[in-house]
Amino acid sequence: MKHSTATLNSVRATLDRRIADVDPIPNTSWGVDPSTNTVTVDVFDAVSAADEKRLTRLVARYGDAVRVNRLPGKVDTAAYETLGGIGIESTDVAAGRYSACTLGFNVRDASGQKYFVTAGHCADSSSFQWWDRQAGGIYLGKRIWYDYGAIEKDYAVMEYRGENLAAYGAVRAAGVEYEITDSRYPNDGESVKRAGAVSSDLVGAVLSPSETVTFTDGTVLKNMIKTSNCGLQGDSGGPLWAGTDALGIFSGGNTPAGEPCNSAQSQYRSFYQPVHWVLAHHGLHAF
Repeated sequence: MKHSTATLNSVRATLDRRIADVDPIPNTSWGVDPSTNTVTVDVFDAVSAADEKRLTRLVARYGDAVRVNRLPGKVDTAAYETLGGIGIESTDVAAGRYSACTLGFNVRDASGQKYFVTAGHCADSSSFQWWDRQAGGIYLGKRIWYDYGAIEKDYAVMEYRGENLAAYGAVRAAGVEYEITDSRYPNDGESVKRAGAVSSDLVGAVLSPSETVTFTDGTVLKNMIKTSNCGLQGDSGGPLWAGTDALGIFSGGNTPAGEPCNSAQSQYRSFYQPVHWVLAHHGLHAF
């Protein structure tokens, strides 16, 4: 063999020490490959040009002791991702009932246990305790708390119990992810964004930070957030946010079924449960 095992292990250790331990480059991997008598470095498409240059400059000094492979795609965990704005569902097969809504925000308690919040009216029946991700039908967890009108709120808290899940402190709208780091009450007139499994509206404003609304079914909700964002059935429970702050959970609005709902609409109104109240009430925190 041209290169001794000690030499190859030294090269690998140098890559660890110079890159992985101090300034990691996402979408790369390396290790000693005895079959080729080299340290094999895999560089995936998602690596930035600057990071690739930094890595290849370092390995160039080792000549043919290092083999660089360029591969397609990016390196993700095999876990099923969950974040605000994705579709969620619950089914009661025996009763033939089905509820399809949107995940609002991922949150956690002081011990690190993860939960997610959505609208209470999505889960206001004993039939809808167990929740799945719509995409792939992946089991997420169980309803722990909920209210729809009993205390003039509209929220549900679900405890993550599924396996191999990656719950992120972010929301996704129109293919773009937005980081969420905290929660607060809204400010009158501030610009806000809304995401949902059916539609998203990224241009809106808070018209009232504390609104009393009575829905068609007679349910009265108080201290709700009213905005100029539109929203459709299936978007219920979805996130309302500003910057990196979680603001609300979509409860309902006046956008007619079948009408377009996007950032170009401004004639509709929608209402949200303040999420900061929910988290404070249950000892939870946004990521």
